[in-house]
Formats: sequence, C-alpha cells, structure tokens
Amino acid sequence: VTLRLPGREFVLDLEPVPGPVAEDARAFVKNESGTFAVALPRIWRFEGTVAGEPGSSAAFTVGSDVILGTIRCGATSLVIDQAGTVEVGGEQKVVHVIYDERDVVSACGLNRLSSLAGGLIDAMRA
Repeated sequence: VTLRLPGREFVLDLEPVPGPVAEDARAFVKNESGTFAVALPRIWRFEGTVAGEPGSSAAFTVGSDVILGTIRCGATSLVIDQAGTVEVGGEQKVVHVIYDERDVVSACGLNRLSSLAGGLIDAMRA
C-alpha cells in the first residue's frame, strides 16, 4: 500500500489483524419498541512496517467512514485521527487530521507557553 501525504510518501507492508469480535456478532438494542439485534459496524485492523525502514511500524483501523492510524519511521511519528464532523451538502462527514506527535504540545507545556506569552505581552505593554 502506498500512502501519499503532502511532502512524503510511504510504502507500507501491511497485514490484516483478526479482530476481537466475530464477524457475525450482533448487538442487542432495547428501546420503547422492544429488543432487537443489529449488526455491528465492520471494522478492519492492519499492522506492519514501512518498506525498507528497519525499526518502523504502521498500524491502521479502518471502518466505513473512518480511518485511524500511526506511522513510526525514524524520527517521524505520524498520527491519522478524527477531528470531528462537518456538514457537507446536508450530510455529516468525518474530518480527519494528520499530524506528527512531535508537534503536539502537552497540557503542561501549553500552560507554560501561555504563561510565557502572557509575560511577554505584559512586558510589551510596559
């Protein structure tokens, strides 16, 4: 599988991973109309590596309207995640984001950054 991202292309060697739930599993829903069985959404899981990159890893979970994943290769640690939904043409669509975990600021780091920015703003006002 070749995954093309802005500025980078990854050739992935992926294998399907059996899910923890049987393919014919059903959920039982109980409401004011009674109790009935419904099929669970189909979800597939894949794991593997980036071709030609020793020590790399790739993992994806794929469903009908979602893809979640990680690619770790050298210093790169990409995450594909859901950011929410947006309405397009009267229909809700899932919005996905791709980011490098190195670019994520922890809540603690964000508080420090906020305090530093506040201090700089105060200094500029003086």
